[in-house]
Amino acid sequence: MVGKVIVVKPMVWNTMGYLRPDGVIRKNAGYVTKAGFGHEEWNGDPNRTWDGSRVFHTETTEKLTSWGDGRRLGIIMTAYNNGTPYALGIATSVLANTEEEKQAIFKALRLKDEADKLWALPSVRKTHRSLAAVRARWREEGHHNNWRCPPAEFAWFREPVPLDTEALFPPEQVGGKPPVFIKMHSRFMPIRPDQALSIVEQSLDMDSPILRWLRTGPFDLDVIAKKTKSYGKPKSPAGRGGGNTAAPADQPYVRYVTEHELKVTPRHGELQARLKAYITTLNISNLRENFSGVDIDFTLQGRGHVLAEVKPCDPPDVRYAVRTAMGQLLDYQQKWSASQPHLLVVVGSKPGPKEMALALENGFGIAHPRAGGFTIKWPAT
Repeated sequence: MVGKVIVVKPMVWNTMGYLRPDGVIRKNAGYVTKAGFGHEEWNGDPNRTWDGSRVFHTETTEKLTSWGDGRRLGIIMTAYNNGTPYALGIATSVLANTEEEKQAIFKALRLKDEADKLWALPSVRKTHRSLAAVRARWREEGHHNNWRCPPAEFAWFREPVPLDTEALFPPEQVGGKPPVFIKMHSRFMPIRPDQALSIVEQSLDMDSPILRWLRTGPFDLDVIAKKTKSYGKPKSPAGRGGGNTAAPADQPYVRYVTEHELKVTPRHGELQARLKAYITTLNISNLRENFSGVDIDFTLQGRGHVLAEVKPCDPPDVRYAVRTAMGQLLDYQQKWSASQPHLLVVVGSKPGPKEMALALENGFGIAHPRAGGFTIKWPAT
């Protein structure tokens, strides 16, 4: 059967949010032990984009590469820490990079200078005799970025998600045991799409194209180990909630959700791209897209950390778009409470006075497109 495949792919643990190698000296970690770093340790860096795609790395095999050739591949990236497996991020519609493309990525992202930064790490100094040796190794291996995917189909979780293997793989027979979750960096584990959803669903926005990819077949289930296929329906992991709450039963709201929330349309990407282009003209830093379910987050001088939820809509649907965005932003605010984020609702049509009041009087900023940019209003402080 020709269909999509979703796999779990182990990587090395990183203490720096996967923004760069952390320099920790590791034993029995294969390449990472010998080199002092792993190429997957940059996977959380939002600047790793090339030719309209998000670039990232895991070790690969001939089989994984073959699935990636046709964008049939989805990868859930995991790592062990203190004996517990964690989900770190997910990519779907993954494409395998050719050697020529890897070299082009290396050049376009100006990765040559990373060698000098690596030399500052304790793990690299332990395994290389000089900066010249590091530079030589990096010239040979610095282009290792095996994968790319659409930016909207790459999500790196702000917090690693601990995995409950008993909930993920409930045995059909009483007293049965879940499998030992895969550890080896050189291996991969195909799983069912419902098992994949159980791992990532609570960390993604409800309109994420990743969820659509996982919910839309066909999938090639023949590549999944018989035992993995045999486990029962995954249980909702303890402490992670039971999913999204039900929507009010009024027909306009249902219509809005159906037309704008459950369909991943180009309008969302266009509105988000337009917002990004505008805010980059402001005094901002730390801009990220599609990170841990949030459309855009950034630091705005004079205000701080901002979480923005983008909702394309037509004029009759603005109120429902605002309501939906407010609910999602409150969820994100709870997860990211440590940074005390400001919440920004971004709608595709100009809101009326009542919609403006709904957002502003409840502590939300609200924005909409205008000629030459956006109008953004913040609640009175």
